[in-house]
Amino acid sequence: MKKTRTDFQSRLGKGRKRHYGLQQMEIFFQLNDLAASKELLNSIMSYALKEIAG
Repeated sequence: MKKTRTDFQSRLGKGRKRHYGLQQMEIFFQLNDLAASKELLNSIMSYALKEIAG
């Protein structure tokens, strides 16, 4: 039988990256006005969709 090794380092790193991303999102919305952030994200998405379609 072949021995399989579990790479714990890669599994731990993935969880940390996900948690770090959520922390960044929380901080962004704490520091910025929600209405202004909504408008900014809406304009970014509109621009991206125009670039894809055009």
